[in-house]
Amino acid sequence: MSNEDELRELVKRVKSGLLITKIVATRSVKGRLGETQAGFSAELSLSESGSTSMTLREAIVANCLLAREADLAAIRNAIAGGNLSLEYGNDAIAVIKANYSRLLVQSLKESEEVAGE
Repeated sequence: MSNEDELRELVKRVKSGLLITKIVATRSVKGRLGETQAGFSAELSLSESGSTSMTLREAIVANCLLAREADLAAIRNAIAGGNLSLEYGNDAIAVIKANYSRLLVQSLKESEEVAGE
């Protein structure tokens, strides 16, 4: 299995184990009608080891997924509330998705480098 396949499986497993529990990680979008906010909190219901704790790699994936969803929700809410135009919001959503994909790969790569030291 390639590193890319392993990453996909890790992301899929962590994402399926996330449970939304309360609002903690918040985002705010300022627009012409004021501020729009969104937020999420999550816990991993079952890690690979069978415990309720996460490995560093799992925590990095969970953090990226949750922060991405908070950013996307804030933008979507701002569009729905008329605080952002659909065109601007859709552009922002595309940028957010691309940036978090890069962040996830880079963060996992850095965690591997730290683990190897």
